[in-house]
Amino acid sequence: VSGNTAVIGAPDKTIGSNSSQGAAYVFVGSGGVWSQQGGALTASGGAALDSFGTSVAVSGNTAVIGADSKTIGSNSSQGAAYVFVGRGGVWTQQGGALTASDGAAGDFFGSSVAVSGNTAVIGAFGKTIGSNTNQGAAYVFAGSGGMWTQQGGALTASDGAAYDRFGTSVSLSGNTAVIGANGKKIGSNAGQGAAYVFVGSGGAWSQQQELIASDGAANDSFGSSVAVSGNTAVIGLMARRSVRTPRRAPRTCLVRSGLAPMRF
Repeated sequence: VSGNTAVIGAPDKTIGSNSSQGAAYVFVGSGGVWSQQGGALTASGGAALDSFGTSVAVSGNTAVIGADSKTIGSNSSQGAAYVFVGRGGVWTQQGGALTASDGAAGDFFGSSVAVSGNTAVIGAFGKTIGSNTNQGAAYVFAGSGGMWTQQGGALTASDGAAYDRFGTSVSLSGNTAVIGANGKKIGSNAGQGAAYVFVGSGGAWSQQQELIASDGAANDSFGSSVAVSGNTAVIGLMARRSVRTPRRAPRTCLVRSGLAPMRF
C-alpha cells in the first residue's frame, strides 16, 4: 500500500485456460471506502503456472509485481517481475519483464519485491551461489524514462551459505534495503534465520549489517517478512512449534539501524 492505493496479488488466478497464470488488483481508498480500480492486471506474455502476483509492491503510481514461477527460455521457475504505472485510474505495464542478468532455473526471482520511487529490489531465494544451493540473492533495478535496468550484480550476504534463502523477503526505503534470509543457520541453530541491511550510494549497494534476534532459536525462520521505513525496520519470524505447547502467534522484532553488529 502507498497512500490511498493498494495492490493485491492473486497468483493462482486462472487467465483464459492458463491455470495459475496469476493476476493483481488495484484498490483505491476514499472517505473510508476502498473500491477496485479497473480490471485485473496481468502480464503481457503470461502463461500457465507463472504465479504472477506472488509478490506485490507499490510506491506512488508505480507497482512492481512478481511472477516467481515464470519460465524464461528453457529455465523453469527462473522467475520475472513486471512494472505497472497508473495514470488517471488506468494501470498499464511499463516495458517488458524484468529478469536477472544471471538468471537460472529454480531461482524463483520475483518471490519478493519492493519499490521506492524509481528503485526496485527483487528477491530470488532459490538462487544457487557458487555451489551453495538455495543460498539466494536479490537484485536492484533502477527506472529512468520508462525503462528499468539492473543496477550492478546480485546482492548476496557476506556469510551466505546453502539453504539460507536470502531474498525470501525484501523491503526498501530510499537507499536502504532490508533482505530476509529465513533459512540461515546461526551457530548450531538450523533455520534460525537472519536479515541483512544494504545501503545504496552512487549506484553501488553494499551490506551494512546482519540482524539476528537476541532470543533466536532453531527453526524460527526469522526474516520470513521484513519492512523498513527510514531508520526503522520490523522483521517477522514464523511461529515456533513444540510437541508440548500450542502454536504461538507469529512475532515481530523492531530495530533502529546503526553501524554496530546488532542483536535484538
